[in-house]
Amino acid sequence: MILNGQFKDIMETQEKYMEQAEIKVKNILSYLYEEESDTLKEISKLKETMHQKITSLEKKYEEVMNQRRELEEKFNHLKEVTDDQWETSREDFELFLQYAEIDRETFIQKAESLIENIGGKIQELEEKTANVASETRESIHEKIKNLNISRNELRARVDKIKENSGEQWKDIKDWFAEKSKSVKEYISSIGHN
Repeated sequence: MILNGQFKDIMETQEKYMEQAEIKVKNILSYLYEEESDTLKEISKLKETMHQKITSLEKKYEEVMNQRRELEEKFNHLKEVTDDQWETSREDFELFLQYAEIDRETFIQKAESLIENIGGKIQELEEKTANVASETRESIHEKIKNLNISRNELRARVDKIKENSGEQWKDIKDWFAEKSKSVKEYISSIGHN
């Protein structure tokens, strides 16, 4: 049988034990809540990083798939053209290949070379205006104006590529290829006038 003194000692011992156990439990719970919070933060960051990575890869996949389709279309078109369309189609295909196969730095060099060629054509037209009749001069000034607009558009895009080191240049590259084609056709039409 337990006596009152012993019972009191057991109760005090149990009370002390429970107080110490409560302190330990609260310390451990505090640690576990902090770990839980930190883990959730890491999971959230990782999800965001993975989401960005997946989005980036999906965009890259879309770009590659579009380039593949466009290359196949251009090549199939080239195989099917008639003799009278051959030269124009071949030049279009070559221009596409020229921009499809290059890296950022080579693209910038080729783009700047095209812009320089446009500048040369503008200079050539300006020199031509000195020796022609006024109505012809107006026509030449209109052509110079159009070439300046195109050159400025191309220059702005190249400058944008130089300022941004990301993958954005690939989007501009596609636009640039189309714009280059139209500018070259325009210059060619000037040469025939």
